[in-house]
Formats: sequence, structure tokens, C-alpha cells
Amino acid sequence: MDFLNRHLWLKKTWMLLAIFVDAPFAGYLLLSLFIVGAKYA
Repeated sequence: MDFLNRHLWLKKTWMLLAIFVDAPFAGYLLLSLFIVGAKYA
């Protein structure tokens, strides 16, 4: 963990990349969680 604390730009780059990769699937994930939650409510 010391490596990432010394290289904050690398940590920020990884987090930004993860957000950009996950963003197109966020709507489908929220919709599926809503349907499953409504089914078991």
C-alpha cells in the first residue's frame, strides 16, 4: 500500500478508469436490483 500512497496520480488514474469502465453498466445494475428488491419485498 505504501507504493500507492507515494504515487497518488496512479491511484487516481486507476479509480478514474474503474469509474469509466463501470459507468455503462450502472443503469442495468440499478434496474436489476430494483426488480429483485420489488420481487422479494
